[in-house]
Amino acid sequence: MATGPENAEDVLSRWNGGDLSMMEAGELLGMSERQFRRYRDRYEEAGEAGLPDRRLGARPAPPDCCR
Repeated sequence: MATGPENAEDVLSRWNGGDLSMMEAGELLGMSERQFRRYRDRYEEAGEAGLPDRRLGARPAPPDCCR
């Protein structure tokens, strides 16, 4: 299942039109209802630029003095 901006915009549009519940929209995008709400909020704030994954990834190890 593709979760790129094109697919996300389609799902958001269908949700806005009342064709999908938040739960259904989240399932189509492979995320929870709660995460879909966050995704929708980011889209409303920043458009497509707000849709890329925002996870931080691996954090750097602390310096030797703090271990």
